[in-house]
Amino acid sequence: MPIACRLVLALVLLLGAILPVGAGEPLKGVALVIGQSASESLVPLPNPGRDAKAIEDLLDRLGFETELARDENTRKLRRSLDMFIEDAEGADVALVYYSGHGIEAGGINYLIPTDADPEALDDADAKLISLQDVLERLRTKARITILLLDACRSNPFPPGSQLKRSTAATGQPILSGGLGAPRGARPADETVTALDSLGEVIGFAAEPGQVALDGPADGNSPYAAALLKHFGANTAYEFGDVMTMVTEEVYLATGTRQKPWTNTSLRRLLTFGGAVVDASPDEARLSIDRRKLLLAIAATPKDMRIRLEDLAKAQSLPLDPLYGMLESLAVDTTSNPEDIEKQIRAGAENLKKLLADNRLFAERMIPLRDDAELARLSVLGDRAEAQGSIALAQDYRAQASRRADELSKTLDQREAEITATRLALAATYAKEAGTAIMAFDYQLAAAKYEQAYRQAAKDDTDLASWYRLQQASALYNHGQYKGDGDGLRQAIGLYEAAIDREKNPDYLAAVQNDLGNALSLQGEREGDTGTLTRAVAAYEAALTIWTKESAPIDWARTQDNLGSVFAALGESSGDADNVSKAIAAYQAALSVRTREQLPRDWAQTQTNLGTVLRLQGERQDDPMTRLEAIEAFQAALTIWNPESEPFTWAVTQSNLGNVLLSFGQRGDMESLGQAIDAYGAALTRLTRANHPAAWAMAQNNLGSALTIRGESEAGSESLTAAVAAFELALTERTRERMPMQWARTQFNLGLALKALGQRQNGAEMLTKASAAFEGALTQWTEENARFDWAAAQNNLGRTQLLLGQRRGDKGLLEQSRQSLELAWRTYTSAGRNEFDDYFKDALNEVDTALSGLPK
Repeated sequence: MPIACRLVLALVLLLGAILPVGAGEPLKGVALVIGQSASESLVPLPNPGRDAKAIEDLLDRLGFETELARDENTRKLRRSLDMFIEDAEGADVALVYYSGHGIEAGGINYLIPTDADPEALDDADAKLISLQDVLERLRTKARITILLLDACRSNPFPPGSQLKRSTAATGQPILSGGLGAPRGARPADETVTALDSLGEVIGFAAEPGQVALDGPADGNSPYAAALLKHFGANTAYEFGDVMTMVTEEVYLATGTRQKPWTNTSLRRLLTFGGAVVDASPDEARLSIDRRKLLLAIAATPKDMRIRLEDLAKAQSLPLDPLYGMLESLAVDTTSNPEDIEKQIRAGAENLKKLLADNRLFAERMIPLRDDAELARLSVLGDRAEAQGSIALAQDYRAQASRRADELSKTLDQREAEITATRLALAATYAKEAGTAIMAFDYQLAAAKYEQAYRQAAKDDTDLASWYRLQQASALYNHGQYKGDGDGLRQAIGLYEAAIDREKNPDYLAAVQNDLGNALSLQGEREGDTGTLTRAVAAYEAALTIWTKESAPIDWARTQDNLGSVFAALGESSGDADNVSKAIAAYQAALSVRTREQLPRDWAQTQTNLGTVLRLQGERQDDPMTRLEAIEAFQAALTIWNPESEPFTWAVTQSNLGNVLLSFGQRGDMESLGQAIDAYGAALTRLTRANHPAAWAMAQNNLGSALTIRGESEAGSESLTAAVAAFELALTERTRERMPMQWARTQFNLGLALKALGQRQNGAEMLTKASAAFEGALTQWTEENARFDWAAAQNNLGRTQLLLGQRRGDKGLLEQSRQSLELAWRTYTSAGRNEFDDYFKDALNEVDTALSGLPK
């Protein structure tokens, strides 16, 4: 039905058989339920009659003395209300449910009888039913009144019509956007004397002024459906919590378009005398979990709700499982919302895949006609997942998988149905895998996809291949988020195997891109240029299929990935060609990733471009290129900001500091100070607890800037602070978890200690510096980090020379010679002859020191 076509007013409901908490006997409660579907002059409404009958049945089961009034004209409706108000005399609770047309004018809400026509607006108090009048009369009869309004909000009368309370009264415009709160709603702490009142509840199906949606032609309105679903939960929850459940149920069911509104002034905790029993234990479990989730949603901070709901709208995803995923993280939603949002965004992508997977299962799976238990568990898992009960869904999936295990043992005895059975079992395992991904348990997901693959491989090779790729994706995610190198290597193997058999070009390009991602991550972690080179080949293979013309978004994403691998190769090997290729790849990506069309992707690529421009500018000693890097980072910072995206903003600030540091390394003290400020800004948003890797990177970079400033100062304050920053970085940059980054920080620590030792003219700091350089050289080799290795050898040689001179130690001086010669050889072989004089002078200094020693 059209949105603005019906009004369901759940009016002052006289709650029969309601118990104050602690009371021994049920209170007397009566209810009038009104449904106005027919209309002689206005648009008829199909749902109100059905809603009213369902609500009456529910209230009867809950212990009310009920009366049902349907399709009544003015005379009959007034008589029904008068009789009901008389019956309410002495009742403890009064409840009225109204479903039909309703309007508001001049602050008064009116119910519309079936014989009302446009002329009724000229004498509204006589020809319509004043809601305020009903409410005031009931307040004098019962100790508790509850008014619920489930209403179509648009005006059913001709546009521009005005309402007169009497023929002599002034006309009032009819509110077009919704009903208003009934006059006389009292706050919870107001003193009430009539009948020793216990208060009242007034509820709207939608917030005043907001449109309430109609339900399906053969069903109930969203508000009535939510009442039917949760009103019977009163024995386990306070009445206010029950209404909160109704509110959130409607909000989710309507995709956030409708949110009920309730005003309550109850002075007692109430429960109904009757009960609504779930049809089965499983239905009870689903109801309990649903209600827990609804109350958790109501308690979710507003900013987190906005993030989640915006994400659902942007991705065209249902809200219920997204809230369920948030609940499954079991975290404090008031802290680190950006971290939670990052995980939820990843979860949303997984949910999108899972929904597509479920469609695939529906197309490919033949149901097990003779195993009702597996079918039952599968349906229950689907329902729990759809309503956001992730933990409950996991339990049903696990039960289904155990049932699948039992059925698997007897497959050989069922030759006629073996194909259908195995595919059904595969789908069962895969569904558990999908739910495990929603709970961020990638390791379990990979194991279940492996089981799905083994079942499907016997009968459907295409489906089995698809399960293999899902397993690879789960292993990659496990390797990425849990630091599991074995899982990453397994993912690479599965991707490479898929390439050999995949025939669909677009799918093959996706596999090549995924393979490139896994190889890139492994290569960066292990400092393996061979693995990074394999990643380049994978991305380039994808780009032979994804072109700028045929698949611009995928092409640009792969170009960005390719640029990152070239940048990593250029940084580790010192190869200027790789750096140039990285810049070209990023610039290609930016031809599609524009600020206007894809602002976040544009900012990310700008950040990546700034990083590689900094590297090129340093290698070529080109200030203009480094200035271009600064511009790229500053461009990205026009998108990132510290409030909405603190992590990304902080990392970009740290990267900006790196470029400014390169100017500081060349004597620009103003830029050096700006670099220190940028690192400090980054560390206001990065903490070891929340962002350990990025925090350690910023500490390392801050230490480098402080080392340079310390070398130009007379005292030791900056150098001491630099040593402290490097030591903090090494608490996270461990050799086991991050070997290449650990080596970098060890090297930087050596530089600070060496400068501090020279400043203090003491051997202790120089000895520590020597140990730090030697530590870096256990990870850096001439093969995997040529120029870093050479720099470490050079600084180790200079430190050994200083120690040998102080101690008169011939062995240290000979070691110094060896280290310096190794470094010189590396630069010479690379054609870097500009360092020849430097190394000649250093070796002459070693010879002079040796000649001064006793023979």
